[in-house]
Amino acid sequence: YTLSLHDALPILERCPGEPTDRLTVLRPEGKEPDRPELEFSVNLPAGGAHLVALSSDRVAVLLPNPARLSIRDSQGKEVATYPIDLPATDLAGDPGEGTVPTTDAVAEQLWWTGSRTVALEASELRPEWSVPDALGPGILWAGRILVPVPAGLAVLDADTGAPLRTLPLDRGGWHGPVRLGSIGPVLLEQRGPTLVALH
Repeated sequence: YTLSLHDALPILERCPGEPTDRLTVLRPEGKEPDRPELEFSVNLPAGGAHLVALSSDRVAVLLPNPARLSIRDSQGKEVATYPIDLPATDLAGDPGEGTVPTTDAVAEQLWWTGSRTVALEASELRPEWSVPDALGPGILWAGRILVPVPAGLAVLDADTGAPLRTLPLDRGGWHGPVRLGSIGPVLLEQRGPTLVALH
């Protein structure tokens, strides 16, 4: 029997009396419609963890000291761990809005750590490549991956993450996080409370 994590709800818990964080995965539609079904709950080896990504049978959790990406299977067992070179500011405190910014890009999940964008292979959640000094997770658009960087938009090969060019962009003094989206052929940038359409 292999559990599929599709439609599952992973939660990081910080429980009184437990020195480390706990990873719990619930299935919202359990046998009883008004009560989620517990799939697993395991203690992590550290506190201050960040829940990063979920695939059909993997959960990726960022652990500090040293920074590493712990990959857990559908029973909560660690199946892989990858060192991640991140500044201390990326690991400090909880992510804004409670979750780390990620987007799906077909073969990858794009994760913004706070200082860089890391591409995780979509099913095994293995780190494949990264973009330093990124302002957000980026998106797949017109067959390329676009990642917001201070100078504009870094255009990357969708298969390899190789940089192709940077499209210059004046953000009018905005230096905070940037989220990308699209409506048809129109590319959108969200800069704080401001949404900008790029043609």
